[in-house]
Amino acid sequence: MLAHVSIIIAGVLCLVMAIFHTRFPKMFRWTEDFKKIQLANKRIFNTIHIALILLFVISALLTLLFYKELCNPDSFATALLISFSAFWVWRMIWQVLYFKIPKGAPLSACVMNYAMITVFTLLAIAYFMPVVL
Repeated sequence: MLAHVSIIIAGVLCLVMAIFHTRFPKMFRWTEDFKKIQLANKRIFNTIHIALILLFVISALLTLLFYKELCNPDSFATALLISFSAFWVWRMIWQVLYFKIPKGAPLSACVMNYAMITVFTLLAIAYFMPVVL
């Protein structure tokens, strides 16, 4: 039962991450910033970002549609769960090391940073839980 809950939480959080990423252009004022960079770089950046959103949606759908199979991991399910978990561990570590909050940053930036670290950690644990259970 705990494995089912864990997998469903992971799928929902992946979907939340996809939705959250759709807000990035407005949140980070990309339209303004993209006026300052070459067209090719803008297109590359947008392509990678859209691909990441698509990857999150696919991950969420696979997780939510096949949660029963993922809760009784065979070799493929185990490999998939470990891969998803490893991705989120890497993303959490990247958040800690790369997105350091500068001194004097607004409280909202600190809250966002710690919220992201928390979500990434929860995703890593939620995907790995069925493997150890």
